[in-house]
Amino acid sequence: MKTGGFVLVAAGVLALCAAERALANSAGVSGRATLGCGGGSCHVGAASSDTTVTISAPASVTPGAGADVTVSITGPAPLLNGINQGGFNLQPSAGTLSVPADGTIRLWAGNTEASHSITGNDQRAWTVRWNPPGVPSLCEFVFNAAGNAVNGDGVQSSADHWNLATASTVVNTQGDERNPTGEFSVPAANRAHVFGSTLQSPTTLVVGPLTLQVIANDDTGIARVEIYDEDLTGETRIGDATFAGVVNGGNRYNLAWSSGLETPGPHTLRAHITDCSGNAIDVTIDLIVL
Repeated sequence: MKTGGFVLVAAGVLALCAAERALANSAGVSGRATLGCGGGSCHVGAASSDTTVTISAPASVTPGAGADVTVSITGPAPLLNGINQGGFNLQPSAGTLSVPADGTIRLWAGNTEASHSITGNDQRAWTVRWNPPGVPSLCEFVFNAAGNAVNGDGVQSSADHWNLATASTVVNTQGDERNPTGEFSVPAANRAHVFGSTLQSPTTLVVGPLTLQVIANDDTGIARVEIYDEDLTGETRIGDATFAGVVNGGNRYNLAWSSGLETPGPHTLRAHITDCSGNAIDVTIDLIVL
């Protein structure tokens, strides 16, 4: 750590040190959690097998509860001057991060990424607080991190060794017996969907391609949303809808459907919604394809 005597150094030397620290991205980086520190983005060279980045996260979390996540680095990079030891970039697959008030960690991208600050690169371990999404949407959360152990000379070189890490946390579903809830938001009852336009109609009509949208919620999280299409010839599995964000307090799942290729006439769309515990429900909507 820097000492109080550091303030007695001449201003010119301070400026030189600041320039060296800037060369090494000492104020932190973003967008490197899965890409790493090479290519001149923040340091040089390829990932080093002799350097280990560890993400310490709980194996499981209670739905809605946060957890401490620690990123630590071990490696052979020597310390030339006792400062500028290393840095990191951490990004969870969902949720936000909060940091201690000591100023050693800074947040990026709407609090969805964390990195060392200019006062926090004199160490090789950092702890942040992970806050899961307010509306449960996933059964597993993934943490990615890049970490760099540097020698403190402020120069990007092969003496600085970096690597990547990943870890995951699952939702604890013990005792969960509550079924998820859901509904189709597109297509919607009593609406005509004509090549992307939605018009009021006495019945649900569909003409042309359509992005099916299902709103699905659960107190633990949604594992998958499978969508099926039933017409006069039988039922066909369209595919799995993918998570598309939270809309009006509900998780939206989208799946493209080329309704123009389907058999004209009456259809029933069925969404089979499964939560993290395996509890499931079916929601349907009747429509007519023209």
